[in-house]
Amino acid sequence: MTAQSYALENISGNIANSRTAGYKRVDTTFADLVPDAALNRQIAGSVAAFSQATNSIQGDLNATRIDTNVAINGDGFFVVDQRASGVGANTQFANQNLYTRRGDFDFDANGYLVNGAGYYLKGLKIDQVTGQLIGTQPEVLRITKEQFPAKATTSIEYRANIPAYPKTNRADGTAPGSELLDGTSVSAGGAAPYDAVLGRTPPTSCPARSRAGR
Repeated sequence: MTAQSYALENISGNIANSRTAGYKRVDTTFADLVPDAALNRQIAGSVAAFSQATNSIQGDLNATRIDTNVAINGDGFFVVDQRASGVGANTQFANQNLYTRRGDFDFDANGYLVNGAGYYLKGLKIDQVTGQLIGTQPEVLRITKEQFPAKATTSIEYRANIPAYPKTNRADGTAPGSELLDGTSVSAGGAAPYDAVLGRTPPTSCPARSRAGR
């Protein structure tokens, strides 16, 4: 009865934390206890119950509306630390590498990523020029607006594929030159317009096409 009661406690805890982010169920194992007694004496045995953690078992992944919530699909843990003293910019940490799979991280008022259990996410810094990792020891991550100031866009690089045969309004595959634009709508400076429909031969410099590309 005692062993079964212990198992029911673990089951109750699993149900109560079924919606807790990063929680892993606790299983119960049983072991028979054989009494050490003489063969001519009958002594009832017993059963011992033990809790078995399942930290390495993959849990369910649920979508959220918070961009900083993350999850691990597969093996691994998040490296976190806990606050030792201080507040705000003067926060001091315990400088310990603790491990968890609880990924409901969110920014606090000071730019730290903290999960629902109050642990601070740690990581390695990245060189902004080379993209390589800096160092081997993770540090508590802090992201502030001062580190990423706004910068106005000065240039835009645009690339596109130009079709070999432009589909203009008058393009007709059976009429050569019909894909060219009507020069009456793009000519300027007194240049003689070119109309492909009328069958006029365009000048060598083809001003209508050059102006259409400006």
